[in-house]
Order: sequence, then C-alpha cells, then structure tokens
Amino acid sequence: MVGGKAIGRDVHFYNFAEPDKALGGLILNPSVTGKNFLSMLGILIVASAPPARPL
Repeated sequence: MVGGKAIGRDVHFYNFAEPDKALGGLILNPSVTGKNFLSMLGILIVASAPPARPL
C-alpha cells in the first residue's frame, strides 16, 4: 500500500507471491460482521470452484 494509508488498519491483505507488499486492508470495527467480511473476500478473491456452503 502506498505511504501511510496502512496506518490504523488492523486487517491487511497480501499477495502470497509477494508477501512484503500489502494489497489493501480495512479498519475492523463492530459493524464488520463475519458475513460482511466473507462477502468482501468474495469480491477480492476469484475462485474457480463454487463455495462449499452458501454465505
């Protein structure tokens, strides 16, 4: 991530091939539920197989 944008974020996303470079992140707060977080990951991660169970 560029510059100080990562400051304050407590959840960070990384590319496995380049673990030293953060792709993004978010500030976790009570409004981010498990369902919301998994939905965000569904937008970030493109999978070739359908999910094992519906969200």
